[in-house]
Formats: sequence, structure tokens, C-alpha cells
Amino acid sequence: MNLDFFAPALALLIPFALGVLVLRALGLRFACDRLAYPAWAWLAGSLVTAGVELAVLVLGGGVDAPWVHGLATLPVALVLILWARGSTPLAVRPLPGTRKERWLGLALVALALGFVLNQLLLATLEPIYLDDEAHFWAERAKLLHAAGGFGPAYQAGLRTLAHADYPLFNPLSQLWIFVFAGEVTHVVNRLPMQLAVPAVTLVLAGATRRHLRAPAAGLLVLTFVGSMLVFSAVRRAHSDILVAFGGVVLLDAYLRWRAERRGAWLALAALGATQLAWAKNEGFLVLAALGLVAGLERWRAARAGEPLRLRAAHLVWLLPAAAVGVTLLHNLTFELQNDLMQEHAERGGMLARLFAQWQANTLEVLGFFGEVCLKGQEFQLLPLALVLLVLLDRGGARDLGGPLLVLALTATGFVLVLIATPADVDWHLRTAGKRLVLQLYPAITLLVAALMGRWLPAEPRGPVSSSRS
Repeated sequence: MNLDFFAPALALLIPFALGVLVLRALGLRFACDRLAYPAWAWLAGSLVTAGVELAVLVLGGGVDAPWVHGLATLPVALVLILWARGSTPLAVRPLPGTRKERWLGLALVALALGFVLNQLLLATLEPIYLDDEAHFWAERAKLLHAAGGFGPAYQAGLRTLAHADYPLFNPLSQLWIFVFAGEVTHVVNRLPMQLAVPAVTLVLAGATRRHLRAPAAGLLVLTFVGSMLVFSAVRRAHSDILVAFGGVVLLDAYLRWRAERRGAWLALAALGATQLAWAKNEGFLVLAALGLVAGLERWRAARAGEPLRLRAAHLVWLLPAAAVGVTLLHNLTFELQNDLMQEHAERGGMLARLFAQWQANTLEVLGFFGEVCLKGQEFQLLPLALVLLVLLDRGGARDLGGPLLVLALTATGFVLVLIATPADVDWHLRTAGKRLVLQLYPAITLLVAALMGRWLPAEPRGPVSSSRS
């Protein structure tokens, strides 16, 4: 492969630098959380560069000149720099714990991160040539590169691809690598998706540390990366881990906002929601559940006489709406339909299939997910742990009622979609079931930490800080 070190390094450095500017504009600094901060920067910067790629292609910039794509980020960077000059950094308070505890917790996190990075490096020995990473994601990126944008050649090529209706974030991220490499690559273009796994690990390390003592948080992170599905995710360019990444950032930022009521955390939550919405269609379901729960909470607050106070930070929530809008507009323009939602000649639409198939498929689908909760190999019994903690600690469950309800609604949506599948349900469960759980797995882990924190708190008494580990 004719690719030197500097092309991929630059292609990865630019998103990270832009992400740092986004966080500075929001008032988030490295000291806010020294573990999670690099992951936040990567998520924010990846969204910016994917947006820049989309804009360049729509405006006819093509893919042959990397400098065009690089220069296109400069106006965004300038706006962020000017915005950051007026932002106020969030106050930082150190978390409690002895120095020995902190070092032990960091050692466990480093062990988890080392395992993940080792698997990432081993994946470089294998090119992208099969599975969904080749047929759903890399092929879309290659088509965009060959067509040079969204012209007639792209439209014609879409007819040959499976799931051409899927969101564009993954293909645009791979295209960013192609552009800077000056050619189509077959290994390095995995990196934007692979890096989501160590990023999720860092987010969990920082987030769980807010609820638990450092050693307990480190052990939970180490347990998380022991999943065989995490092992698989770091070796492939799938989008399920991107949904998981956005979801855990959304949940962590929401919990921080609830503790501090600072707009920066609300904005960071919106960035997480944007990623999960632009990564895969399942993100739409998460957003729908989130909107329903948020509407319910707002209704309760209005009944209690609490007025609605809109702030500038709320405007960032236009971004996930824009991500959904971009996908819908793309599919409308190119006349694409999702195979789960469209009408099928023999079985009808999704609602008709749900009513026709619920008796035949419900027990099999529920049995599959019940087995997932009870098996240690894939998900380390953490879904079962969450269920037991909710049943044992009603007070904690009420305190986390909003996030738990979003999780329950999303999981219910996954179950209903699988019951109504137009394909063979056994095949669909074997090929997609565990990856659906992977999308929720980091958020499940964080909720386990939040509930465990009532028995093993980060500090004996007092408020939870949002600072460093």
C-alpha cells in the first residue's frame, strides 16, 4: 500500500484538533476530566470533519485535492477560536481518594486500554474484504471516492449496494482518509471507527470514576473491555460502536449536567446524540425514546409550575435533528428505502408484520436477549447486573428514572423491530442481535456504575464532582 506515515497522521490530527477547539468553545478544558477529554475531542472533531466532507462534496469540491478539504476546515476553526475567546472555563474540583487508590485505578484503566489498542494494531494485518464493514460501509466510501461526490455516478452505484439508506457518517469518515491518502486504502480507513473503542473506554473510565472509588471504577472498565463483542468491534469498521460511543457520551454528559446544571454538559450531550443519530438507523430510535422521555419530564415540570427557560446551549440540539434530516434528505433524493420499514409484497409493512408475527417470533426474540443477559462471554453479565440493581435499589432506579426509561424504550424498540423482521428471525438475531446490545453496552455499564455508587461511592458523603480522576 503506497501510503506514508504523514497522510493518515494528518487525517487523524485534524479532527482531534478541531475537537479540542469545539470543547474550548464550550468551556470544557483538559482538567475537567483528564481521562474522558481526548475521547470527547475525537467525537466532536470527527463530527466536524464529516460535516466538512459532506459540504465539500455537495458544493462540488471533488476528492482529488486534499488541500481543498483541509482548507475547508479553516473557517470552522476560526469561528471556534473566536467563540472560545468568550467562553468561561468550567470550575474543577478534584475527586476524593488516596494517591494509592488513584494509581491503582489508572493502572487498571491502562490495562484495559492496552488490551484494546493491541487488538487494534493486530487488525492492521487484515484488509477490509468481507462482512458488513466491506459491503455496507467501505463500499459506500469507495463509491463516493470513485464518483467524486453525489452526482449521477453515485446515484447509479447506489443501486448495486445493500443498505444504501444507512447514514453517511461512517462512509464520510473513511472518505476523509482516502482523500488525504490520495487513494483508496483497505486498512487505514478502519481507524475512525476503531478509535471509537479506546474512546469509549476512556469515557467510561472518566464517567465511572465520578460514581465509584478509583479501583472499583477501573475494575468495571476492565470488565467492560472483556466482552467478545468489544474485541470484535475494535477489529472492524462497523457503525454499531459509533452508536455506542455517542450514547455513552450523551448519558455521561446528561448526568454531569444534572449534577451541575452547566450548559457545556448539555451541549456535549447533544454532540453525543448527533453521533449516534448520524452513525446508524438505530440512533433514530434512541433519539425518539430520548425525545419522548424529555417531553414527559417537561410536562411534569410544567405541572409543578416550573417555567421553560431556553438557553443558547439548547440550540446545539439542532445538530442531532440536522443529522436525521441529512439522512432523510439523502434517501428522499436518491429514492432509497429501509428494508425494515418498507412494504413487502407478501408480508406488508412493519406494523402489519408486527401484528402477524408477534406470536411466532416474540418468545424467540425475548429468549435470545435473555440469554445475552445471562451469558458472561459477550457482555460480562453487566445487563443482568443492571436489572438486579434496579430491582434491589428502587431509590436509585427512581433517581435514574429518565436514563433507565430511555434505555428500556430503546431496547423495547429493538425487540419490536426484530419481531417484525421481513427476514428469517433466527438469522436476523444471529447476525444483528448481539450488535444491537453492543450499541447499549457502554450506557448499561455506566448505569451499573451509577447504581453501584450508592454502596461504593466515590466519596463517603457529599456531591459528585465532574473533575479529573
